[in-house]
Amino acid sequence: MIYAKNEREEFDLLSKIFRQLRGMKILIKLKPNNNNRINAQRKNLFDVLQKQTSCRLEIFSSGAKYPWEIVYYNNAKDFKDAAFMSSSFSTALISPKKFFGTENNIICLSNLFSRELAGFNSSTSIVELLNRIRSTYLNKNIYTPETYNELREATNAFSREAESTEQ
Repeated sequence: MIYAKNEREEFDLLSKIFRQLRGMKILIKLKPNNNNRINAQRKNLFDVLQKQTSCRLEIFSSGAKYPWEIVYYNNAKDFKDAAFMSSSFSTALISPKKFFGTENNIICLSNLFSRELAGFNSSTSIVELLNRIRSTYLNKNIYTPETYNELREATNAFSREAESTEQ
């Protein structure tokens, strides 16, 4: 849930975000939900977004039945170099470090959402928590962009990092 007033507002905001991530492979893990109709609607939303942006979205709809920690554990090698992104703070962002000792780059969009969505308030306690967590990350980074340019800069940093580790 991204706290949009309606599906159109959610779609427009996600479209703006995904346009900043053109060409990136993005895994979408739907929240745990046993309602097949809701899961199908969410998958359809991301299918349309994929067609309208140049992102390669992989919608992990079967994972909607399971908590993130189980999904991560079963796919850890595939997520090794993935960046995690969420509309606000989620324990899913830090679970790999907490439970498995694995660091991933993180993008928390709460500041960007505060600017874009009326009524979405980013708590200063979230920023403080992320700053404390950031200090424990030795090999990866935690980003809290406030603008689309900052989001683009963060994803460009990930790309440069990935290229340097491949060489």
